[in-house]
Amino acid sequence: MSDDDSFLTKVVENLQRNVEINPLAEAKGYIVLIDHGWTINRIAQRIGKSDSYVSDRIGLVRRLDPALAEKANGNGNEHLKPSHLELLARLRSKQHQLELSSLVERKRFSVGKLEKPLSGGQPLRETVEQKGRSLYVRLPKEMADHLDIEAGDSVYVYAQSRRRITIEPVSIEKTHLMNRATATVPA
Repeated sequence: MSDDDSFLTKVVENLQRNVEINPLAEAKGYIVLIDHGWTINRIAQRIGKSDSYVSDRIGLVRRLDPALAEKANGNGNEHLKPSHLELLARLRSKQHQLELSSLVERKRFSVGKLEKPLSGGQPLRETVEQKGRSLYVRLPKEMADHLDIEAGDSVYVYAQSRRRITIEPVSIEKTHLMNRATATVPA
């Protein structure tokens, strides 16, 4: 049996037995196979996984911030799972990868909860400013457009809970034109 076939047989056996495989070692093995002329499709067929599974694993080596890759090796990683890291590797900015990984660890986000901000593009990050005794956050243009809010408009902000707010225009005309918009604030 060739080295390539031997590696793939080990991967298949471990996947079938649900043995936790080091995702970076797995990815590095796939990269070696590709260097030997294998295609992602051929690897995926051989191990019984999808092309995207193999591609996401390879992305851990090629696109993930080195500090996060170290966590994937089990050094200092208590909550980040390979699926979290695969999603983070899709972000181009290494800084965004690090910021979101820290948030995932602090808030114990599931993979599904991490997918939500990533599915709509880059997560929005705004700086809270203080003017007098009030705090201000810039409202992203897309959100303002969706709420039909323009610069200088007044709005009512209702705190419905610690994590949920409602924003409603003050003008009666606009209030009748739209339903209340509700935003969920990340915990």
